[in-house]
Amino acid sequence: MKKVDSIKQLIEELKIDKSAFLRYEVGELSEKEIQQIKEATGFDLSGYTRTMYSYGVNHAIKKHGNPKTEDARGQEAITEEDFELIPQIVANPDSIDYSKKNDLNNDLIKYSKTIGNQLFYVEEIRNGRKEVVLQTLYKRKIR
Repeated sequence: MKKVDSIKQLIEELKIDKSAFLRYEVGELSEKEIQQIKEATGFDLSGYTRTMYSYGVNHAIKKHGNPKTEDARGQEAITEEDFELIPQIVANPDSIDYSKKNDLNNDLIKYSKTIGNQLFYVEEIRNGRKEVVLQTLYKRKIR
């Protein structure tokens, strides 16, 4: 696994090699984020780090990056630039909700933020590693 220094670098390296196993450590959750998450979901994520792995980016692009498919869902395809909005989404979300458990039985948190369209960022809680990880990113058109 290769550690990269930014979301932009992670995406740029994936353009070259989609199978690369990359990791970007966004940083520890702020006290404000910890409090907002706890109030909204009941999860205490004190001491957790937000991390993005290449497979999360690849998943989001594969599932939500096709304009034709997303239009049929009433959504808009995500772009590379949308990933760079993630720090803004989690720092000042319009809402935070418990989503569900994923296939690995880990809890998911969903953030939403309107920036032109309504963006949804979903992250997985990994208690063993004390990290929250990009699960997916998608956006809904505002009519």
